[in-house]
Amino acid sequence: MSSSFILQAAGTLLFAFLLGYLGYPNLFFLLAILEVGKLLAVFAYRESRKERVDRKISLKEAYSFKIEKNLKVLSVSSAIGSLGFGIAHGFLLPLYLMSKYGLDAYQMSLVTAVHRLSFMTTPLADKFIGRLGLRRTYILSLSAYVVSFLSVGLITFPILIFVPIFLIHDLLGGGIGSTAMNVIMQNHTNEKTRAREFNAFNAVQTPIVIIAPSIASILAAASWDYIFIVGGLLYLVSLIVFSLVFKD
Repeated sequence: MSSSFILQAAGTLLFAFLLGYLGYPNLFFLLAILEVGKLLAVFAYRESRKERVDRKISLKEAYSFKIEKNLKVLSVSSAIGSLGFGIAHGFLLPLYLMSKYGLDAYQMSLVTAVHRLSFMTTPLADKFIGRLGLRRTYILSLSAYVVSFLSVGLITFPILIFVPIFLIHDLLGGGIGSTAMNVIMQNHTNEKTRAREFNAFNAVQTPIVIIAPSIASILAAASWDYIFIVGGLLYLVSLIVFSLVFKD
């Protein structure tokens, strides 16, 4: 997991240099070659007998939303948060940095690299969970999104102050909170039906991923600050729903 984030950060750092040297067409051609290499590497994978699922399920069962009550609460709370994330984050972040702070491609690559590296707090998740418990750890992560997004939306900080405040959402929310949520999901799913229940959980998030960028673009056209304000408020709603309804 850590190596993945390091490579993602390295890729964002290289982006501006490769773009300047190769141009867009050649850069995309290079990325296509890398994707072909990844595809060929997948063919080398061989699953063990234990990984195979012999039990067949019907389409009705596969798309059933019969999941445990607490998992439904987590799913709804997570969907609201995902909408906030898609609005305040998503593909608009480079455009935000360029429009709000006048950063060029090289500077944006640097900020994005640090952004990816902020997920390196993931190995610390067990320490937080051990001290706070799963429920309070996840509440802490949602709070990090609220504080981070609302702060940068309501106050225009200098870029060197903006970056650490903005990264709070990944240092705690992404690195710590995502682990807590995954453990909660594991705890509230049945081993035999876990794949179906995970699919049901993720299916609630899918429409959000589709509509969030459209909402973000409308808000950004009015003011860049609105994307973070609305994103932070949606995470606040997500936090309230989880805190009041989820029982563990």
